[in-house]
Amino acid sequence: MDRQPLSVDYKTSAGLVFELAMKRCADHIYDDIIVTKNEVYHGVVSIKDLVSRSRVVL
Repeated sequence: MDRQPLSVDYKTSAGLVFELAMKRCADHIYDDIIVTKNEVYHGVVSIKDLVSRSRVVL
């Protein structure tokens, strides 16, 4: 269990989220990312979905 999971606001760009995700330690690099809206849980995004989205944005 990751005691400090990656959590981002829903307005954060896919590119920045990808960059933050890749900076995590190797044990957690493929963990899902928590998405918040107004500091309240809004959902999660997988690395697979993030990579797909980042390719579209880039």
